[in-house]
Amino acid sequence: MICSLILTGCPASFVSPYNESLYTETNAFYKNVATVIQDAKSVSPLKDEDRALITEQNAPNHEGHFSKFESKYNKLIIDSNALILSSMTDIDNIDTIGNYLNGKINSIIADAIPSICNSTEFSELGEKNLTVQNYVDLKCIISKLKQDHKDSVKGIMKKANFEQKDKLIFNAILAIQKAESFKNKK
Repeated sequence: MICSLILTGCPASFVSPYNESLYTETNAFYKNVATVIQDAKSVSPLKDEDRALITEQNAPNHEGHFSKFESKYNKLIIDSNALILSSMTDIDNIDTIGNYLNGKINSIIADAIPSICNSTEFSELGEKNLTVQNYVDLKCIISKLKQDHKDSVKGIMKKANFEQKDKLIFNAILAIQKAESFKNKK
């Protein structure tokens, strides 16, 4: 069916149209996330041995401790919620064929690259288009970063942990921005 739609030139809208404000908000969001990660990296121990030198008693006072970043993570989660809301503003512009294709594409993507989100965590949003799903996944990445930091040994992650999270977030936002840019070219 997808091939026949492409071959007949039948236009199907299965993502929200380009939204310049959302694109700009996403860039600002990345800068905020990158700043938090850079701040955390700069005060985090390099190796397990370095972290082991921090006593359990002194860990909450360490500049890399989760408690020093919890409010920053909470702000990033609020900001990611705002991005989800912004991404939902044009959801009504998706037509019936687009909704059908969106469901099929979401299934294919979910099978190939499972989301780190709990599938019921955002069920209140109903069926999500690809644009909304990208921002939901971004929120999940931030939530997982927060939880990983909280659950880390002594509440302190190593620099390498933050470097991995930085790459993950960078790649996620790059993919979102490429998708948005592509919509702008159409």
